[in-house]
Amino acid sequence: IPKECLKIYLPSKSDAADLALLTCYDNSMSDVAGAGDPALIDTSVNAINSDGAYVFTIEDDLYIRRLQKIPGSGIQVLSDNSSYQPWMITSDIKIAVLGKVLKFWKGDSV
Repeated sequence: IPKECLKIYLPSKSDAADLALLTCYDNSMSDVAGAGDPALIDTSVNAINSDGAYVFTIEDDLYIRRLQKIPGSGIQVLSDNSSYQPWMITSDIKIAVLGKVLKFWKGDSV
């Protein structure tokens, strides 16, 4: 990604070396991105520092979901697609944060 584009579209955001494009693999976030749509990820984020969309793993499963900290309960996992039920990450579940989503692109193939 050219640095000039980053300055225009993502001012005061991440270093270009920490950015990656990841293809969404299912329709769990279909309100903002569907299967096959790209997401721009800041791979320097390896902890849940604020509510938002993250890329993370639990055991061998990869997820792109919204995460919301719930004090005293854990982390709620939310999908933008209402067909997916919210669920909780509790202290006994090991989560590895791979990055934070900065931007989703939703589009149709031409």
